[in-house]
Amino acid sequence: MLYIGVDLGGTGIKAGVVNERGEILSKGSTPTMKERPYQAIIRDIAALCEDVAKQANVAMADIAAIGVGVPGICDPKTGIIPFCTNLGWHEVPFVAEMGKYLPNRVVVDNDATVAGYAESIAGVSKGTKSSVFITLGTGVGGGIVINGKPYSGVHGIGSEIGHMIIKMDGEPCTCGNKGCFERYASATAIIREAKRAVEKHPESAILARCGGDAEKINAKIVIDCAKAGDETAKELLPEAARRGAVCVDNSHAFRLDADVPLVIPEINAGDIVNHPRNIIANPNCATIIGLVPTFPLHKAAGLKRLIVSTYQAASGAGMPGLRELERESRVLAEGGEVGETAPFAYQLAYNLIPQIGGFKDEGYTSEEWKMQNEGRKIMHLPEVRVNCTCVRVPVMRSHSESITAEFERPISPDEAREILAAAPGVKVVDDPANLRYPMPLDTSDQDLVFVGRIRRDLSAPDGVNSLTFWCCGDQIRKGAATNAVQIAEYLV
Repeated sequence: MLYIGVDLGGTGIKAGVVNERGEILSKGSTPTMKERPYQAIIRDIAALCEDVAKQANVAMADIAAIGVGVPGICDPKTGIIPFCTNLGWHEVPFVAEMGKYLPNRVVVDNDATVAGYAESIAGVSKGTKSSVFITLGTGVGGGIVINGKPYSGVHGIGSEIGHMIIKMDGEPCTCGNKGCFERYASATAIIREAKRAVEKHPESAILARCGGDAEKINAKIVIDCAKAGDETAKELLPEAARRGAVCVDNSHAFRLDADVPLVIPEINAGDIVNHPRNIIANPNCATIIGLVPTFPLHKAAGLKRLIVSTYQAASGAGMPGLRELERESRVLAEGGEVGETAPFAYQLAYNLIPQIGGFKDEGYTSEEWKMQNEGRKIMHLPEVRVNCTCVRVPVMRSHSESITAEFERPISPDEAREILAAAPGVKVVDDPANLRYPMPLDTSDQDLVFVGRIRRDLSAPDGVNSLTFWCCGDQIRKGAATNAVQIAEYLV
C-alpha cells in the first residue's frame, strides 16, 4: 500500500509518497505563505499531494491515506484543528476542506505527536511499547507513545510539553497562557532575552554580530558569542537557570567554574546532583574521548601523568569545517587553487595543522590546556600532569588520540584490555595480528569510544608503570550531543 505524508510548517509545506516499508518514492515542497486564508493553504496541500503522486507515477486512487502533521492542537477524530498558533488558525475543518479536492482518507494530528509515533515505528525507539519524543527549536514540542499508540490526552494537548506552565504570571505565550515552559527554554526564549540584554548593553558582541540590528539576533549568534567569552551572552544561560531550567551547557563558558559540575557520566555522574547554579557543563570533545578509556585504568592503577596527541576531524570546527574540507578536496581533485581556507588557518586537505585554538601559556593552545584542566576536574585529580598536542587532520568525522598514561601501580596490557572490555562506553578493538584497531571510519555515527594498540611504554624508565594506547570516538555524538543527553537522562 502507498501513503502520502505531509509536514505543514509555518514557512514551508513538505510532502512525500511512501510505501509500507517506509521507503520514500518521491517528495516535494511549497511555501506556506501563512498570511493567506486557510482555504488557500489547504488547496496548496492538496495540489502538492497530487504533484508528489505524479512524480512517483502513482494515481491518487492508489494512495491508501494521507497523513498530515500540523504545528498545533488537532482532533484526529473530527479532523478539526482547534488551535494552531504558527498559522493563526482557529477551529479549521481541515479534513473536510481537503475533501473538496481529494477523495482520499485524510488524517491530521500534531506534528510532534506523529514524529514521536514515527520514531517508535522506524526510529530510535523502535521495538519499545512506550516512549517520549521531544522537539527543540523555535518552541518545545512533544510526542508520547503509550502501549504502541500515540497519546494526545483528553483535549489533544497531553503531549504539549512546551506549554506546561512553570511560572504563574510569567512571560506571555503565543498559546494565550503565561509562564509556559517554552517561553524559558527554547530558541525563542534565548532571542527574546538577548534583545532585552543588548538594550542594556549595546557594547555586546551580540549586537555587533548583527550589524547593530537587534531584529537579526538568533540563538546561534548568542551561543557563539557566549563561547567567545562575551559577558552579556554568558549571562543569558544563568538567567534561564534562575527561572527554573537546569541547563546542560555545551560551550566552554562555565566548565572550570567551581560551582558548575563538569560531567562525563561514565566517570563522575555523581557530580550531577550538585548543581547550585542549575548549570551542568559538557566537557570538550577531545577530553571526553580521551578520558572515557583512561578513567577505568586510573581506578585500577592510579593515574599520575598523561601524554596525549589528538588527531581531530574537520567537523570539530563545526559544519563550516566539514564543508571546507569537502570543498578543498574537490577543488584539488579538479586541479584548482584552494584559495581562502576559513575556518582553518591553512589548507587542511592533504595536510595537518598542529594548532587548534589560540596559543596560550608555555606555547600550548587553548584546546591543549583543556585536556589538563578539564581532566583534573572531571576525575577529581587536581595534581595529575598532562602534556597534550592537538592536531587538525583531514578526516571528516571522529577524533583519534594517542595516549601514554603513567600509573602509580603496575598494570599490564592484558590487564588493561580486561578492564577496558568491562568499562562503560568503551569497545576494545585490539587485534594487531588481524589488522584490527580503532579508526575514524569505524567509530563515526555511534556512541562508543574504541580502544586498541594497547602496549607497554618502551620509553618508560625502570620502575615506572606506563602504558600506551590508541582511541577513536565520534566527537559529534559521544564528544558532544550524546554526552549532553546522558547528563539530561540523569536529571529526569
